[in-house]
Amino acid sequence: MPEILLPNELVGFKIRKLHNRLSKQWGQLTDERGLKLSAVQAGILMFIRAYSGLTQKDLAGLLKVDASTMSQALLPLLERKLIMKIQHPGDRRKFKMILSEEGTNMLGDISYVFKQRQKDLPGDLTQDEIKTLHRLLDKMIS
Repeated sequence: MPEILLPNELVGFKIRKLHNRLSKQWGQLTDERGLKLSAVQAGILMFIRAYSGLTQKDLAGLLKVDASTMSQALLPLLERKLIMKIQHPGDRRKFKMILSEEGTNMLGDISYVFKQRQKDLPGDLTQDEIKTLHRLLDKMIS
């Protein structure tokens, strides 16, 4: 008879439980600050800030998502005028993504939430354990 693993013995199950916990914490922290942003949307704003002038395709590549997923993620940010599309000077078919003033102003609150989440990671991890976790996660998703 084949061995049957229980859910709490599966890495994916534990990662999903952690994701659920972090998502709940994200919701609480962003609600407190009135951000109304998903963690993905906040991450996109931070990428656009760090790499201003990226195209939608560039962003999709950085985040390792397909074009339609990126388009869906950008739409609410465009509608809320947190980002703007500027026509690429070298190619009229491409648009560069930049932060609007409102998007830029929101980065302070976003940074606070990300830092708070990092500080309050479940399990009271040490800095060395966090570095090891990053290394292992990078290895798993590469």
